[in-house]
Amino acid sequence: MQGWMSGATRTPPQSRSGLAWEGQSAWKMVWHTTESSYRRNGGGATNYHGHQSYPHFEISETGIEQYLPITVGAYALAPATTEHGIGNAAHAVQAEIVWQAAEAAVMSERLLEHIAQVLTFLRSETGMTPNLPAQGFAGPERRNWFASAADWYAFEGVCGHQHVPGNFDRWDPGRIPAQRIVALSDAHLAAADPLLLGGRTLVRFAGE
Repeated sequence: MQGWMSGATRTPPQSRSGLAWEGQSAWKMVWHTTESSYRRNGGGATNYHGHQSYPHFEISETGIEQYLPITVGAYALAPATTEHGIGNAAHAVQAEIVWQAAEAAVMSERLLEHIAQVLTFLRSETGMTPNLPAQGFAGPERRNWFASAADWYAFEGVCGHQHVPGNFDRWDPGRIPAQRIVALSDAHLAAADPLLLGGRTLVRFAGE
């Protein structure tokens, strides 16, 4: 697996090296919003947004910055508890999107394209199917979207900070145009690989 995305600015933190993945969990991409209009400057020993909650990616209109390889877990979800013990380690590739959750429905096309590029990288490396949560992406509503933590660990696809057990005090990324992002990613994969069938899953012939 290629842990680092080609073309992204690589800024590995000096303070934390990433968590071991929980092997029984499915691959997923978790979207956060920074609730700001600026990117974090600096890097290296500088803590992410003044604390230690590093994501894998920070995605903005100006580019893509990667802090941790997808071979390890990141730290942008609430700390582990007994009930929600493997949140960050549940094969959750986490992206901080430089935007406001309240304005998620009107993200710029450039920003959507950058998010889709990261999703395409994750799909290419892991084979993840980009399922979306059945309940979609809500506005400022905070509740338990999955019946149990185990259901969330088993979920494969794209979800928001708002969906993750133990993080119900958050509602980011808001009403993000998730279907549009998946469609852009589908187009990227189809252009890169003529064996992409159905727009969602890479299908290869036996023996290849």
